[in-house]
Amino acid sequence: MSNHVYVLANDVVPGSSMPVAAPGLRAAGLATGLKAHGIAATLVTPVGRGPTPWQSPIPAPSQPGTAVVRPVDMADFFAARAPATVIITNSNQYERVAGIDGLTIVFDMFAPKVLELECARPPASAEAIAKLRQRKATALAGSDAYIVNGAKKVPYLHDWLAKAGVDPAASLIVTVNMAVPVRHPETWVRTGGAVRLLVAGYQQPWSAPGEWLETVYSRLSADMRLSILRPRHWGSRGAGPGNESAPGAPYARWVDVLGASLFDDFAATIAAHDVVVDLFDDTAERRLAMVTRTVVALASGAPVIHPPWTEVSPLIESYDAGWLIEPADTATLKAVLHEIATAPDVVAAKTANAKRLAEATFAPAAAAEPLVELLTTLDERTPS
Repeated sequence: MSNHVYVLANDVVPGSSMPVAAPGLRAAGLATGLKAHGIAATLVTPVGRGPTPWQSPIPAPSQPGTAVVRPVDMADFFAARAPATVIITNSNQYERVAGIDGLTIVFDMFAPKVLELECARPPASAEAIAKLRQRKATALAGSDAYIVNGAKKVPYLHDWLAKAGVDPAASLIVTVNMAVPVRHPETWVRTGGAVRLLVAGYQQPWSAPGEWLETVYSRLSADMRLSILRPRHWGSRGAGPGNESAPGAPYARWVDVLGASLFDDFAATIAAHDVVVDLFDDTAERRLAMVTRTVVALASGAPVIHPPWTEVSPLIESYDAGWLIEPADTATLKAVLHEIATAPDVVAAKTANAKRLAEATFAPAAAAEPLVELLTTLDERTPS
């Protein structure tokens, strides 16, 4: 491949001595997957001063092949390295790479950001939504190819391309699922004691816990404990201090409240639990979500309780890697919790299936295969 590939992150990436979130994991996973296929790829992460995730000074990421660049230096950074290909996550960094001669731009439709604003509680302002819509349309119109984080978002991307004046039928589009490290325990053995459930992930204004959590609480006892790890994400202004779903009496004695941690430690925490519960209300945004915390749970050795209508749901169903239930279906949730407590063979089978799903779908080398094909096609179109 003639062009060097740069994956430009929106967020803190693993190895920065800070907790990470979905956008940073996405960029790092794509870069790792490309390298696994022998493609020269550099992960680029912004750093700067002010109220951002990248408040200086922070340690540079420890992984080789990662560049830390100030946002104000980003355009010069890429201009000096063209011809090259850059993958941007959503539209966040488009203005920093637009108009650079010799730079091929791949737009990653990672998350439905406009729907996040519209489905937030309370919704974002009309001005903020309109601004994001315009930025997104501009970035889509200026990109050379497109990837989507989950097949359900393909029609969503087609609609946006049409709005941006781009013909979807003539566009290079491939589905590239979430790529995260797969770190399963070799075997699953319950060593006795209580079943351990985990509810984890940043509190987000568009994905708050619902009444299902009370159902989980009501099942807790000496034979079933729950850990909650729900810190407030730095980008969610006004979302509260975190762990707002922690219960009071009478359930508190069966609940452990955990704090934010580095990604490797977070994955280890998941691996120490039997099942991850990741339920939420049905919204337009959640239906198009490749829910990162569920993906990380599966990649860390835990089957999941999950709704039946997200980007991850068909994958969970096809591998029988968890339980798909409607969040409001209290009777089914109670039955699933009973099965988890009384049928360790079922949990063990679904745990093994979670490992198979993660290795086949979310391991970076597997997830990046369609991206490699797209980049190869772009490279063939580039004049020599």
